[in-house]
Amino acid sequence: GAASEWGDEGGAVRGVARRGGVLNSGGPACLPAWPDPAPRLGRGPCVSSRFRYRRDRLAVTLFGVCIASAACAADPPPNTEALLVDTLSDGSILVINSSSEAWDLDAGSRWKVVESVRIGMVEGDGPQQFGDVRSVAVDDLNRMWVVDGVASELRVFEEDGTFVRAIGRRGEGPSEFRRIGDAFRGPGGEIWVEDLALRRWEVFDTAGTRIEGHAVVSTTGNSPRAWSRQELLVVLDEDVLKFYERIGGRLRARDRSFPLPQPRMPRMVSIESGEGSAAMQVPPPFVALPWMVLGSDLDLWLGDSSGEDGYYDIRRIGLGMGRPTLTIRRRYRAANIPDSIRIAALDSFRQQYMTGDVLPASIGLGIIPREYPPFVEFHVSTDGHLWVRRTLADGVSGFDVFGPDGRYVGQPEMPVGRWVATMEIEFITDHSIYGIDTDHLGVDYVVRLDILR
Repeated sequence: GAASEWGDEGGAVRGVARRGGVLNSGGPACLPAWPDPAPRLGRGPCVSSRFRYRRDRLAVTLFGVCIASAACAADPPPNTEALLVDTLSDGSILVINSSSEAWDLDAGSRWKVVESVRIGMVEGDGPQQFGDVRSVAVDDLNRMWVVDGVASELRVFEEDGTFVRAIGRRGEGPSEFRRIGDAFRGPGGEIWVEDLALRRWEVFDTAGTRIEGHAVVSTTGNSPRAWSRQELLVVLDEDVLKFYERIGGRLRARDRSFPLPQPRMPRMVSIESGEGSAAMQVPPPFVALPWMVLGSDLDLWLGDSSGEDGYYDIRRIGLGMGRPTLTIRRRYRAANIPDSIRIAALDSFRQQYMTGDVLPASIGLGIIPREYPPFVEFHVSTDGHLWVRRTLADGVSGFDVFGPDGRYVGQPEMPVGRWVATMEIEFITDHSIYGIDTDHLGVDYVVRLDILR
């Protein structure tokens, strides 16, 4: 059941995140890996047999306990080497970034991220009270399409949070969902919504009118997928990216595919079921894992968060060419994980698998790293900026931001609050960050953060 529900979201130890596992069979699973004392199925990134990804866009591992602004605890400069831009033999560009920020030259130019809209309520009735927010899609009018898994419907809200309409209900007919999955943007402002039980996508226009339906073309539910600007649907299916075009209202496969490259994987923990009939490999809390995001220009972004030699690398691969076009490299300063957080993470990890599953007796504090990973996730905004989410000094959550050319811009000033670290990011535009925040009572909120430039 857990694998079919595609994982969970939250923050363990309310700041330690948990993410997916990998079944021994090699098939994708989304069993929590950085456990929460009270796991709740329905959201979260996944681990295929090779990469982590977010369920809706292809693109987690959320991170540390954050109670201060990221602007107060930015990385100390580890060195002062100059920016290096080089063209490699394969024609791709390598950008090795220095520790300095473009914003250092003009302090007033530093971006600031502020909360502008929060939708949700603890008590009461109405569309602002959510049962289980599974995903949020943003249309061309900056309206938020919120998937509520309990109500089996989409709720549309204006940019300022005003409720517009509800779409769908429980059922098996057109515009109905037996088990609603994620929503994502399609061509021409369309919104595509998956039904995990009926294995189909329902397609709606910006007015909420159903246009058509399509059978899901991947073998796993909520598989990563994205429409490109070239109007090709790119879908991950068993570690292979496949391409589809819509002709005459039907999806037709293109005669090409792209196998995912083999990433560097960390040491995993083997978990056996209580019956001994199956086993899965699960990454321990805070372990560095590869990460990937599907871009909108037929590109795939791959991240290596192993932190080898004090750098992290993120590569952009052109799927049309089948080779890298850009590699972004940045030196970072590792942040130590306090022993109290490591102990709490281990306790939560053990509790998660106490019932029905068998943990090896040798599991101890040694499986928990002493340093936070170089980064925990990244996102590509609609204007081409790369937002790399990290745990900085003192466990503060922040971002490294890079321009479309791969050059390091800096770390924007973030809001104060622990929720900044545990919020699940859904989508980043040129002016806003959209996400899902879950409070200590398990109540979901849809949040929009504005980027002040």
